[in-house]
Amino acid sequence: MTTDEMLQVLMIDRTSPKSLKSQLENQLEKLIENLEAGTPLPPERMISESLQISRVTVRSALNKFYVSGAIIRHGRLGTMVAPKKQCRSIQPNPFIPGMQHEIMHQPPLRFLIYEDLPIQRKFWETVIDNYNNRNGSVTVEPVWMENLSRQNNIKEIIQSQKIDIMMLSHLFRLNYEKDFIKIPARLKSVENSDSYILKDLNIDLTYSVPFYLSAPIILWNQELAEKIGISGIPEKVSGGKLLDLLMDSAEKLPDGCLSGVRIWDYLYLQTDLENINDMNRFRPILEKLVQAGRSAGNNIDKLFVTDQKYTFDNLENFLQGQRLFLLGQLSHLQVLDPPNFRCGFLTFPSQKNLSVEFLKIAISKNCLNVHAAADFLHYLLSYEVQKPCAEFKGNFPVHKQLFFEHMKNKYHQTKQMTAEFLQNLAPRKDQDKNSHCFSDLIIFYLREELKELLYGSMTVDEFIKAMKNKFESLKQRIEIQEKIVV
Repeated sequence: MTTDEMLQVLMIDRTSPKSLKSQLENQLEKLIENLEAGTPLPPERMISESLQISRVTVRSALNKFYVSGAIIRHGRLGTMVAPKKQCRSIQPNPFIPGMQHEIMHQPPLRFLIYEDLPIQRKFWETVIDNYNNRNGSVTVEPVWMENLSRQNNIKEIIQSQKIDIMMLSHLFRLNYEKDFIKIPARLKSVENSDSYILKDLNIDLTYSVPFYLSAPIILWNQELAEKIGISGIPEKVSGGKLLDLLMDSAEKLPDGCLSGVRIWDYLYLQTDLENINDMNRFRPILEKLVQAGRSAGNNIDKLFVTDQKYTFDNLENFLQGQRLFLLGQLSHLQVLDPPNFRCGFLTFPSQKNLSVEFLKIAISKNCLNVHAAADFLHYLLSYEVQKPCAEFKGNFPVHKQLFFEHMKNKYHQTKQMTAEFLQNLAPRKDQDKNSHCFSDLIIFYLREELKELLYGSMTVDEFIKAMKNKFESLKQRIEIQEKIVV
């Protein structure tokens, strides 16, 4: 039966005393009974337009068949008729004579994932397949979100894709209390146990489960550094001499090569997110940037990267040997092949107020099976999943034993050094909107001003004024967006 034929079968009688939802449920039940397993159903939008009823009504009517297991969601293929064995069956209840009970095969949990780079996809597909193979009752189905590119439509995505579990990002601007279900107590007790580093950190676990953490790292082309006579990089970076190092490099780098440090990344690395309303505390940092630009003279273009065409252009240039440094996260190296030159690296280039972020996963208010969702999140915290997360993806696991092993094997950190690292962590607060807003301001919205400041076409006072104005404007825009969403 074609889609058009199915739509012709579905009819609504507006003179009937039965509700539109009830009528549509009856029509759908008859239709599904006469379709072969695997037959795609018309999309919600087409049913809505054909019958001239709201998509909410269509979705509500279809939900009965999702819950019963009569239909299933199958990624981009859409909704289709389930194999008959997945449908609801009614059997005598062995505990209450004369009564019947329902055996219901639950629909899969829909997991929204924005880590969609090839190596990330492979990791998550493996994790989900392993979980589904060992858990026959409720499976997990990935829903891929392309690289946070639709962040402003996240509410619509959650609703239209019927998301049960999702990765969180501060870019989503969601309200935890309104949009997510509290993490069940049994799972929170696992997170707070001695088996995980979360117990040692001041992290709010009310609405999310931290899966891994990421921290800053600076890499450099060791062969290029030796060629131009740059040495002592780890000591200089650790000693707060990164700007001096960049100025020295700018004088010695050959044509076509830049230092590789993006100027907004440099400013963010110097930023303490406490007391963000006091913009004047940036004055010493900004004055040093102005002085560096003057001192660089004709080599000013090599001092910082001040333009970006697309997200990974600086990474590509680094891997091609055209950048001396790369400042970012280890996960950036998952995008392309490893460098074909000797590469030095220093983790955590700033030990002062070390800013790290966690990838957190939450249970949506749409979730109809919180127990199953909590089981899957518990699985993500297991040794079985945390180990490949560290080895395969290069992320820092939250499993304490694996965290210490990872720090030792990958970064040659002793147990004492790792313990000190944990003490220095400053996790980014989930609901500190001003901190998130200020981070976005520095990284995304001051690039032109930073370039003008470096090249001497803007004074420090003018920059601070522009920073204040943009910060207030950005906060207001976010507030308006949140009101529109609500």
